[in-house]
Amino acid sequence: GVRNLNKFSAMPRAKRISQSEFPYHVTSRTVNKESFHLDLDRLWSFVSMRLHFCSFAFGIEIHAFVLMKNHYHLIVRTPEANLSEFMCYFNRELSKEINRSTNRINQTFGNRYYASIVKDPRYYLTLYRYVYRNPVEANVCRSVEEYKFSSLQQVLGNKKMEFPIFDFPIVDGQWFKNLDWLNSCYKKDEREQIRQSLKRQIFEL
Repeated sequence: GVRNLNKFSAMPRAKRISQSEFPYHVTSRTVNKESFHLDLDRLWSFVSMRLHFCSFAFGIEIHAFVLMKNHYHLIVRTPEANLSEFMCYFNRELSKEINRSTNRINQTFGNRYYASIVKDPRYYLTLYRYVYRNPVEANVCRSVEEYKFSSLQQVLGNKKMEFPIFDFPIVDGQWFKNLDWLNSCYKKDEREQIRQSLKRQIFEL
């Protein structure tokens, strides 16, 4: 019985789907959901530098990024089908920066990051709104445009370009600058349905 239990607990995790055509929604959270041990202003500068470097070094296309107190949300496309390589580098270097700045030696991120492929343009818009509404839903701010640690500040022209941002080419660009749409509240159970769907390898509602 013990032998069978050990065999079951050691089963490998589902292998990630590596592809180059569609964007991913990616999120990574700290160990035990603790706050990052670094001021978010300073951490954002590290994030920006790394994303700028990664956009060229790994050939990635960043569509949206929001930094929260203990996790981040990212929508990214990987034309070179190298999400794992990019994420390994990004989280490792970000963790190093935090440890160097705080004289810590502990691990920053907990379990491996979550990644869900977004194939349908309608679902893409759902996730785009979900990412930028994250601070509002966490009661950190009242509107999406108020939150400092968000790539939306660059999209709206409120901040100089810190790393390249790519709009998704198959939808009308005016959607992305419609603040009424981004700020519209969720319907009943909509947010929880999105969160549960993001646990799958392919995002579908």
